[in-house]
Amino acid sequence: MDESRPKGRPTKYKEEYCDLIVEHMKNGESAISFAKSIDVCMDTLSEWKKVHPNFSAAYKKAQSYSEDYWTKEGQKGMWNEPGQRTLNTGVWAFYMKARFGWKDRQEIQHSTNDDDGLTINFKGYKKD
Repeated sequence: MDESRPKGRPTKYKEEYCDLIVEHMKNGESAISFAKSIDVCMDTLSEWKKVHPNFSAAYKKAQSYSEDYWTKEGQKGMWNEPGQRTLNTGVWAFYMKARFGWKDRQEIQHSTNDDDGLTINFKGYKKD
């Protein structure tokens, strides 16, 4: 067996994919739709990111473009009526959670006491 020959299938990678993925994702398209457009799977793109530094950099840049596109679209969609300053609070809250890591927070205080065991007080909870 000839050890000098590479094992496995020949790669479908082309250097032009660096520019193509950036252009593809500028309008909010996804990496998976790019993979489909060049007839490869996401695992292939992941492998190319590991093996080809230029593709890895282009992939990150493309992701940034796509995220920026959807950020702007989300900002437009937060208003109940375009051009009006009436905020759709549900959309706004979801956007802030997704973008900035906001969470619905419940404050829980707890304490122990040797005589009575564990006591839990829920802030905002009223006992009947």
